[in-house]
Amino acid sequence: MNEDHATDTQALDEKADKAERRKRRRRRVGYWLWGSAKMLVLLVAAGLVIFAMSGKSIRAPDWMQTRILNQLNAVVSDGEVAFQAIGLHFEKGFKPTITVKGLVLRNAKDAVIARVAMASASLSPKALIQGEVRPTDLRLDQASVTLQRARNGQFDLGFGVDVTGDSPDTNDIETKTLGQLLDGVDKAFETPVLGTIETVELTHLILNFSDARARRGWLLTEGRMQMQQDAEKVAISVGFALNYGAAQPATIALNFDTQKGTAVAGFGIKVDQVAARDLASQLPALAWLGVLDAPISGAMRAKIGEDGLLGQMDGTLEIGQGSLQPNEEARAIAFDSGRAYFGYDPKEQRIRFDELSVQTGAGKLVVEGQGYLRDMVNGVPAVMLGQFQIQELSVDPEGVFAAPVAFTGGAADMRLRIDPFKLDIGQAVLRDGDNSYLVEGKVTADTTGWHLAMDASVNAIDPKRLVGLWPLKAVPNTRKWISENVNSAEIFNVNGAVRVNSGEKPVFGMGFEFQNADVRYMDHLPVVKNGAGHGTIADNVLTVVVDRGDVTAPEGGVMDATGTVFQIPDIDIKGPPAVIYLKAKGPIHAAMSLLDQKPFNIMTKAGQPVDLATGRIALEAEIHLRLVKKIEVEDVDYDVTATLTNVRSDKLVTGRVLTAKELSLTANPQDVEISGAGLLGKLPVQGAWHQKQGKEFAGQSRLEGTVELSQRFIDEFGIGLPKGSVTGAGQGQITIDLRRGEDSKFRLVSDLKNVGLRISDLGWALSKNRTGKLEVVGTLGTPPRISKLLIEGAGLRAEGSVKLTA
Repeated sequence: MNEDHATDTQALDEKADKAERRKRRRRRVGYWLWGSAKMLVLLVAAGLVIFAMSGKSIRAPDWMQTRILNQLNAVVSDGEVAFQAIGLHFEKGFKPTITVKGLVLRNAKDAVIARVAMASASLSPKALIQGEVRPTDLRLDQASVTLQRARNGQFDLGFGVDVTGDSPDTNDIETKTLGQLLDGVDKAFETPVLGTIETVELTHLILNFSDARARRGWLLTEGRMQMQQDAEKVAISVGFALNYGAAQPATIALNFDTQKGTAVAGFGIKVDQVAARDLASQLPALAWLGVLDAPISGAMRAKIGEDGLLGQMDGTLEIGQGSLQPNEEARAIAFDSGRAYFGYDPKEQRIRFDELSVQTGAGKLVVEGQGYLRDMVNGVPAVMLGQFQIQELSVDPEGVFAAPVAFTGGAADMRLRIDPFKLDIGQAVLRDGDNSYLVEGKVTADTTGWHLAMDASVNAIDPKRLVGLWPLKAVPNTRKWISENVNSAEIFNVNGAVRVNSGEKPVFGMGFEFQNADVRYMDHLPVVKNGAGHGTIADNVLTVVVDRGDVTAPEGGVMDATGTVFQIPDIDIKGPPAVIYLKAKGPIHAAMSLLDQKPFNIMTKAGQPVDLATGRIALEAEIHLRLVKKIEVEDVDYDVTATLTNVRSDKLVTGRVLTAKELSLTANPQDVEISGAGLLGKLPVQGAWHQKQGKEFAGQSRLEGTVELSQRFIDEFGIGLPKGSVTGAGQGQITIDLRRGEDSKFRLVSDLKNVGLRISDLGWALSKNRTGKLEVVGTLGTPPRISKLLIEGAGLRAEGSVKLTA
């Protein structure tokens, strides 16, 4: 046993020696390997230091390129990233930087949505040594990005949308709201490969933006974007240029502040000289700007809610010189500038206008109020309902008004349909001192141009103010007539209407009433005092009716002009014809005084005084003339009819008094006639007085008619027959020629029917049942002169003259 035990002990000792020898060999190998590794690291570090100091770039190793490509494609889960080459170099401070050339980003449909000529990223040295690619900042130059918006207003990162609006179904296209896009940015920067990035900068950025909702596209150039992120938020600012062909391109700058993990974000935009229609196409709150052709500068700030849609937005816009032109066919209406201070609440779809103003060479309008967006289609309103308070309104277009027109305030309710353009004014109130004007109507613009239909009314207005508000070229003849002939009046219940259609003659209509008016209805004639009545303008005809009014004649007293009508049959003609339907009642003296005014001069032409007779007259006249500065006699045509009552004249027939209960008067440019039955002295007469018009007949007139042939005639005309020579009563035809400044000449002829004659000295007699002939010619005067006395009958013919002494 002891030998065996010794043998075993020896064997164990030998094994222990062998194990110790192997352990010493392994320790020597470990020391060699560790020393070699340290040497390798030192050599690599020395190489990196030498390479970094050289400033040269090398092609990134394949493992690094593969790792970068995989990480980028992991970020773009629905697309694919490709590049031409990746280089590696060290920046100052031993900061490793990779450079990617020819970077291309495609979406799931294999459509290119971005190209970047050159991208560079600074890497974390610690992560790189550990085999990880962790960028800390990113720089991209000459990037070209494509962005599309679907017809439903959401954003699409592919080419699946037709800008013409004819794409088959936008529901098959992956679209995102602005908030969702920003939320996607948040999530992208939460991934390991982008989570370490602190800043991103893009220069020379080009954005090709196609908008199916607006049915057009934009190419935005000279873009620059900066992004900064921390653990809680991502801040992005981006700016572009828009080239409209102007010397100075328009610019647009946007900034976003988005909270990570949510769609909530802040959004700001600043524009300079951007076209109104471009802004209108992108923001529902500015859709109403789509009818303007003008540059806009300003700033807006909004929030994006959890739904990814714009929330409360506030902004200020300065509108440059431009025009209102809803379509190419409508004539542009120019303005100088405009301004809008506003806020927008998308939940109520309400725009609050703290100020909305427009300035033109023709005036200024300043309002405040609110608008409601209605009839939304794919996020775009078709209608805006507006309620505005007018703070300032002044109108002074060159050559339109005689003087600037200003209103002290007002209010308006309206509805604007954007396309096709239609502005409905439900009611607008313009305050003008104590008066208020009510306006309603509509303005439209279609393929034929502008169309306007407006109605206005005012309870009361001063004539001077009415003329001041009346455009100089709108029915100018009517305006001129009111200005020159309505001296004072209370005009009330005024209603006006205007209809304008492009390519057609404007149509204007108005109705009004007046009282306490002084109106001149014809030059050289006295004005109508205390007039009351009404007037209309319809179908190009102006009509003014005097329901009550007085005319004070130059002589003879006051005439009642109730019922007189003034009318211009065609208000568009220069120097238009006018018709006066004159009605007047009053003293004959006053009427004759009026008829003797220019251009009639009836009594002067007749050589008769205006106080030819006393009594009353009811007169109607239709007078035609032209409204020109100087009216000649031949420019006036008239037809006068009148009834004279209780007439008495001691001037018509020299030395005789003419009286009548009723006479008729007619007058025209050719003739004046007064007719009827009366008494010449005590002698009954039935006849007419005629006065031919014309210079050659001046002072000459004739009285013709029948007279009673009886003893009263013998006595009245001083025939000189003895008393009792005439019995019975017959008829005689008498003519009296009246000449100014001379005794009147007369001639009487009778058949002596029903007249008995006796000349005792001759023993001759003519019974009443027989006929004969009597002719008397003479001159009326004091005493009368009988130049011819002829008697025939019962076998007698006697002729002679009679000389009477006073």
